[in-house]
Amino acid sequence: MVQPLADLLQPALTVIAQRTAEIGRTAVEQPVQSVVVPVTLKVRGSGEVPA
Repeated sequence: MVQPLADLLQPALTVIAQRTAEIGRTAVEQPVQSVVVPVTLKVRGSGEVPA
């Protein structure tokens, strides 16, 4: 498996992971509807505020 670019940076970037295959499939199957596709916050160290 290829390591995500965000993991290789210092500090590692906090990102929103999107299910691109699901987004594409949904766009083809339901092109005129508004659909919410779940996303995941990947906290890796770049967006946190020090305590």
